[in-house]
Amino acid sequence: PAWDGSAMDGYAVRAVDVQDGSPALPVAFSVPAGAQNMPALPPRSAARIFTGAAMPAGADTVMIQENATLHQGEAGAPDQVTFSRAAIPHENVRRAGTDAMAGAHILPTGRVLSPGDISLFASLGLRQVQVFRRPVVGILSTGDELVDIDGPPLRPGQIRNSNAYALAAAVREAGGVPVVHPVVRDSYEEVRQAFSSATGADVLVSCGGMSVGDHDHVKSVIRELSGDTFGFWKVAVKPGKPVGFGHIDGCAVFGLPGNPVSALVTFELFVKPALLRLQGHTRCVPVA
Repeated sequence: PAWDGSAMDGYAVRAVDVQDGSPALPVAFSVPAGAQNMPALPPRSAARIFTGAAMPAGADTVMIQENATLHQGEAGAPDQVTFSRAAIPHENVRRAGTDAMAGAHILPTGRVLSPGDISLFASLGLRQVQVFRRPVVGILSTGDELVDIDGPPLRPGQIRNSNAYALAAAVREAGGVPVVHPVVRDSYEEVRQAFSSATGADVLVSCGGMSVGDHDHVKSVIRELSGDTFGFWKVAVKPGKPVGFGHIDGCAVFGLPGNPVSALVTFELFVKPALLRLQGHTRCVPVA
C-alpha cells in the first residue's frame, strides 16, 4: 500500500504509551476505512481504528480490540481505553510498500499468472499487462480407416478419429488454441495439399503416416516441404519412435505416430515443451 494501514480492528496508539502499568488512554477520535484528512494522534491517547483504515500520523501500533477494555467517560469527557498487555511496536500495521516498492519488478517474465497475481495487478491499478499470445495449433489426422466421432456407423477396418480430440485437449491443456482439420486420406497428393494449406498456424501437429509403410506419406511430405529446415525423423523412444519435425513456411510441424498412446507420449515429450516455450515459459520440461 501507499500508506501505513491497520490490519485489524482495534486502537491506534504509540507503542511507548502502552506498557505494563500505563494509565488509561483517552480515545481522541475514530478512523474508519477510507477516511481522509484525519488529525494527528495526540501523545498519550488512542484512536479507534478499523481494518483497512490509514494510520493517523503519530501512531505506530494497533492494539486489537480483544486486548482492549473501553471505559465510558463522564459527561463531556472522552472515553478511556486500557489494554491487557504491553504493545509491540508496529504490530498489526501493514507498512507502506509491503506488497511492492515503487519501481520494483513485481513479477518475472515466464510466470503463469495466478488469481493472486491478478489481484496484485488490480491493487496497483494495472488494467492491462503484456503477455505472450497463445499459439494457434493446427491438428491433422491422416488415414483411410478414420471416421469422425459423429460420422456414420463403423464398417470393418474403420476406427473413430480419437487422436484429433485427444490432441486438441492436450493443446488446450498446454495453453494453445487447437484448430482441428478434416481427416486426410492416405494419398501423397492429398497429404501434401493438406500440409501446404494448413501451415497458417503457429504449429502444425499431425498424427499417422509417419512409419515406413506403403501408405505412410506424412514423413515424406514434411521432409519435402521443409527442405533445408527439416529437423529429424525417428527418436529412440518407445512408444513413439517414428516421430518427426520440420518447418514449413515458418510453421513448426510435428509428425506424430498414429497409435493413440504413441501420439500422446510424443506430444508430451516434444510438442508440449515447444508450446510452453512459445508462451514464454522458462521451465518447459518436467524435472524429476
